[in-house]
Amino acid sequence: PGCIHTTAEVAGLAPERDWEKQRRTFVKGKGQMETYVMRVRTTFDDGSVLHESGKAFDEAVKSSVGVKFPSLASEGESMRTTLSFLGDSMKSERVISELKMYREIQPVADQAYREHTRWFGLAFKKLTFERAYLDGQARMSKNVVFTGYFLFACFLLLNVLFGYIFSRTMNNTCESFDSIVYTFYCELAFVVYSPNATSRDKYDAMISNSLFRMIPGVGYIMLGLLVIGCFLNWFIHRSKHFKHKSWASLAVFMIYICFAVAISTSIMIFTKLDDMRIQWAYSIGPMTMLQGTLVLYFSGLPFLLSLLWWIAVMGLYYGLTLPVLISSQSIISVSNFAPLIATQIYIGLTVLVTWYGGLCVTASYFNAITNRKRFLQRILMLQQQN
Repeated sequence: PGCIHTTAEVAGLAPERDWEKQRRTFVKGKGQMETYVMRVRTTFDDGSVLHESGKAFDEAVKSSVGVKFPSLASEGESMRTTLSFLGDSMKSERVISELKMYREIQPVADQAYREHTRWFGLAFKKLTFERAYLDGQARMSKNVVFTGYFLFACFLLLNVLFGYIFSRTMNNTCESFDSIVYTFYCELAFVVYSPNATSRDKYDAMISNSLFRMIPGVGYIMLGLLVIGCFLNWFIHRSKHFKHKSWASLAVFMIYICFAVAISTSIMIFTKLDDMRIQWAYSIGPMTMLQGTLVLYFSGLPFLLSLLWWIAVMGLYYGLTLPVLISSQSIISVSNFAPLIATQIYIGLTVLVTWYGGLCVTASYFNAITNRKRFLQRILMLQQQN
């Protein structure tokens, strides 16, 4: 009671007053702020009221900010008007601060962005800006990369589990067929095993009926790549030797390239049993789309690396599948129509993979442009403040 508590900005309007600096105080909606207090003595020792105290502060505010207050009938109304003015000032200050924060998070205008970038907005003209942006992107994507590796590991486990369940179900179903046609279809479409089959035969049937035929050697390679990827991402972000954390993005790019090479070669070379199998046709397309999804959402790669990844993967995709597709057309016969089924599946999935790759690249481009505009907006705001 008997004090006026306000911010440093308002206290600066009347610097000749006896302001008392307070400790930094937490203000709701503003955070820690530096505040000041002016004690207004409203009574004398004999109990008589001093009416001039409020007027003195009123005049100080009026003389500092040039605001003309109407003549008021009583001291109480004058004090209420003064406090109302201070409240409006603080409210205006808060609104201005919120507008400034809103401007800082908004992308910069297209014209200003073109003045500071090149290559269709994919790189800043100043190398310091480009390094700072790539470094910031890598730092923000640190935990996202770990999430991507974890999801990929979960998919590989679910892939094996699906193959086990599907293999057991189809094996029991096919054993109940007495027709030669149904038995031939089971052997063509699915890999079944006899009741006396060994553990190796059962494992081959399990992985052959999964989406991705992951033989033990490929499984060890995948596990090793996941461990190496997690370690590199952790080490680069924790190590003091890597001042530019954008090296982590390059490491993620190389790990996902190795994933693509291992999976594609495994499907088309090492695990392709014979010309009677059509698993490769419906396996390589979805696996490519899965990796593309992880690269888009859980890698944190800048657009140029993402684009380079898709170019390398699609080159690998067509380079491995087209020779198999062309050579298989010469062996289509009445007794072996598996290549014909594989061709139909391959064409449909290839169109889907190509369109999906284009959508991922387009989404990555616009996302990169938006992030770069926001980054440039913050840089320009800081330069203006300095």
